[in-house]
This record gives sequence, C-alpha cells and structure tokens, in this order.
Amino acid sequence: MVQWLSIVVSPLVFLANLSIVYALVPLACQTQRTAPLHVSNAIALALVLITALLAWRSLRASRATEGTARDNLSRTHFLSRIGAWVSAIVAFAIALQWSGQGLLAPCMA
Repeated sequence: MVQWLSIVVSPLVFLANLSIVYALVPLACQTQRTAPLHVSNAIALALVLITALLAWRSLRASRATEGTARDNLSRTHFLSRIGAWVSAIVAFAIALQWSGQGLLAPCMA
C-alpha cells in the first residue's frame, strides 16, 4: 500500500496545497504577510517528501527480498519506482511553486 500512497497522495497534496494557497492570497494581500503561504507550502513539501521516502524504502526492500514470487516482487518493485518518481516530481513542482511566491508580491494590482 505504500506504493499507492506515494502515487496517489502526492499529487493530491499538491492540488490541495495549490487550492489552499490560492485561497490565502487575498488574506496575504490585505495583511502584507506571506507567512501562511509559506507554512502551507512547507507542510505540503514535507508530506510529499515523506511519501517519497516511504516509496524509496519500499523500493530498497523490494530489491532485498528474495524467495518471494517473481510476479509479486516485480510488481512491488515497479510500483515503488513509479511512486518514488511521482513523489519526486511533485516535490519539485511544490518547490517551484514556493519559489514563485518568494519572488512575487502577493498583491499584483
């Protein structure tokens, strides 16, 4: 199940973070404080990195186990690899989104 967690939850965390940050922009514009935006991005990035770490650990474990059925081992290995890549790409996307918030002012009026 760890593989599916990293494949499904990581993009959902990105989309949820995008929605939350988008909803927080008027508040950040009114108060001229971007701390809630940064907190949201930090939490999202931490969650995605945790899922990437779990997928990577599952990938390492699938390489180490021997004596199991070949189909089960190859499926676990494949899903772990996909999960690690998806989580890494989503983490990169969150980092890019966060860097854009650091460069641009919250009010672009």
